[in-house]
Amino acid sequence: MDTSHICVLDVGNTNKKLQIFDAAYQIVHTRSAQFPERSESELTLEPIEEIMDWFLEGLKEVSALFEIGAIAVSAHGGSFVCLDQTGSLSIPMLFNAHDPGPDFHARFYDKFGSADQFHIETSTPPLPYLVCIGKGIAFAKEQFPEAFAQTAHILGLPQYIGYRLTENLALEKTYLGNHTYLWDFKKEEFSPFVDQLGIRHLLPKNILSPWDRLGTVTRAIADATGLSVETIVIAGIHDSSSAFIPFSLMDEHPKILSSAGSMIVNMIAEDAPDINEDDLGKTIYYNNGAFSKLIKTVFFAGGIEFDLYRQLIQSIHNRDDIPPFNHDLCELVLAEATQFITPSITTMGMFPVGSSRAVENGQFFGLDKLFMGETPAFFQDYDRAFMVLNLSIAIHSKLSIEAIRRSPSTPVYVEGGFHKNDSHTALLAALLPNTQVLTTDVTEVTSLGAAILARAALAGKSPEKLTALPTIQQQEISCQPLINLDRYLDRFLDFANS
Repeated sequence: MDTSHICVLDVGNTNKKLQIFDAAYQIVHTRSAQFPERSESELTLEPIEEIMDWFLEGLKEVSALFEIGAIAVSAHGGSFVCLDQTGSLSIPMLFNAHDPGPDFHARFYDKFGSADQFHIETSTPPLPYLVCIGKGIAFAKEQFPEAFAQTAHILGLPQYIGYRLTENLALEKTYLGNHTYLWDFKKEEFSPFVDQLGIRHLLPKNILSPWDRLGTVTRAIADATGLSVETIVIAGIHDSSSAFIPFSLMDEHPKILSSAGSMIVNMIAEDAPDINEDDLGKTIYYNNGAFSKLIKTVFFAGGIEFDLYRQLIQSIHNRDDIPPFNHDLCELVLAEATQFITPSITTMGMFPVGSSRAVENGQFFGLDKLFMGETPAFFQDYDRAFMVLNLSIAIHSKLSIEAIRRSPSTPVYVEGGFHKNDSHTALLAALLPNTQVLTTDVTEVTSLGAAILARAALAGKSPEKLTALPTIQQQEISCQPLINLDRYLDRFLDFANS
């Protein structure tokens, strides 16, 4: 067995991490930093060169401590890099949460086709900001016409980092197929939009699986970091697809992963895409999985929404704790059915036309009122306010899970920051009464998935053929039934959909 270490470069929207895994998949070293986006000419840009320099500094640090056999890169979706013939950036890297404004989105669909048509043909819903790479490229062509004309290659973010390490160009199937508009999941090839956009000649023809070897580090990188020139760099992977890997390798039974952090992402593996009428307009879509299956996905800004209200409630009470789950209080809130917090602060999720607000006795308190100090009476009760907030997030997650699962018997594994919120897990278990809801001991599931891929590359085999895999400890969440749920849920949906 190869005893060298794996280095994972994990590029999150907020945190950038460099993590070292030993042969037993234990994290033995972590380095993390945040790189605030920068503004230039009213555009929001990702400081990719600063991030890359930081990764190279980290590689130099860890190469002195560990024998690094392989490097894997995982990254959030929606980010691309344009390179000129010399391999330099031809245009600045756009931040995927840049808001191009409603006029751009309207122009885009007028020119290329309806949002519903794209949803059906590319299994990708209309998304805000520049979270869709296809839209991001169209926006870049508008904003930088002369500079974009110098573009010779377009890469996904993980493949750009891999290119910097190896000087090899490629695309990778999970990053190519994650809410991009660029991939036809039924035909397993580029979508017609690639030619509408006129970028086929800019996309590398080499499309790899995420554990394929992109190459080894260049002599220049080896000299700068102390790595061996035999250090493998694999193709890289989209973070959601990476997070699903440890669970998909547990066994062959269907399962849902609820990756509950800033975004609550619910995922299940399926053989073929199936976007139906009920899915249209909602943030229900497909990603390419690391292996042969697709990943049906729905996500919403649950963690962001929770933090927004958490800060407001805590500021009112000058407290910073999170109350534990209180079943009796929950039943009282449900029985009264007069107090709600409705989604959502973005158009993502199950309520694309919903509005984030508090509701009490039919009176609405939008975010503008709430942050001007006009709050409902229940905000003065700390425990009750958190209960209503946790109900809102858990109900949205319940509906997300029900939108993608085929059977209530499919277990749900909750990981990420929210799995430490006992109210969220208890409520989710109660809201899904015929479903196993479990938490695990995995703390860095995205990096772990990428580490498994790198270990497979070192072994020269598919990850599904690995005999040594991480052990995942599981704990089932139990909760007493919520007997007053139905009426509350009906009223919640009335307000959330209005």
